[in-house]
Amino acid sequence: DTIPLIKAGSNISVNNYISLGDNDMALHTQTNASVSTSAVTILNSTTPVGNNRRHAYLLLIHGTKNSATGTSFTDLALWVRGQTIVVVSSQAEASPDTRTYSTFGGASVEELQLAMGANTYTVRVVAIGAGSSL
Repeated sequence: DTIPLIKAGSNISVNNYISLGDNDMALHTQTNASVSTSAVTILNSTTPVGNNRRHAYLLLIHGTKNSATGTSFTDLALWVRGQTIVVVSSQAEASPDTRTYSTFGGASVEELQLAMGANTYTVRVVAIGAGSSL
């Protein structure tokens, strides 16, 4: 037996996310967030809006330094709501500044935030969210 990638009746949206099947899994994107030394929200756990908040995320986070061509980072990370983000792997080009991930919020909404050690970066995020929150 094979498991279909997209179930019949799947919901597909162009509002920065794609929900699959019964909304227990979704693909989220956020593009062009400007991140500097103050924490900026890069993922909101209520996306998509409503009762379909995700519980766990696999994240691909890429940032490019605005004032220096070729300076960038790519982080592969795991985030479970209510827990600390875990960076599983990181690749850098031309010594990007340090990064600090944090969370903000509570039971109804939780945001994943990023602050840079210095300078301003354009950050793009792709997140696979799984498991609806209860």
